[in-house]
Amino acid sequence: MKKNNFTPEEIQVLKDNPNVLRVSDSRITYTRAFKVHLVDEYRKGKTPTQVFREAGFDTRVLGSKRIERAAANWKETYERNILRLEMGESIVQEKVRIGKDEEYQLMLAKMMKEMEALKEQISMLSARLEIERD
Repeated sequence: MKKNNFTPEEIQVLKDNPNVLRVSDSRITYTRAFKVHLVDEYRKGKTPTQVFREAGFDTRVLGSKRIERAAANWKETYERNILRLEMGESIVQEKVRIGKDEEYQLMLAKMMKEMEALKEQISMLSARLEIERD
């Protein structure tokens, strides 16, 4: 199986992109912010290739397979964590590949849900206390 290695010139262009943390001759590590951005834009209807292009990447250099695989991984992580939150599980211990900002948003959503449940309990207990006083 042939590896699609980057040329030194392509590596330099990738390193200059603010959405890239690290790049080697065969691998790219993207910023967390870009991963979150891609998932957000995808959920709004854009294709992964479109998001990469708009972020300044030469999609011919990256190749469609690399783009689609990266996007699929980031989307799957996002969806798995949303499902886990809906089931009331904690995602704090899991390494979130799409970024800390997204992890914080998910944690905040869970806390808001828990806070609403606590408010409801307080309201019920207050009403019960009122009844007992009468």
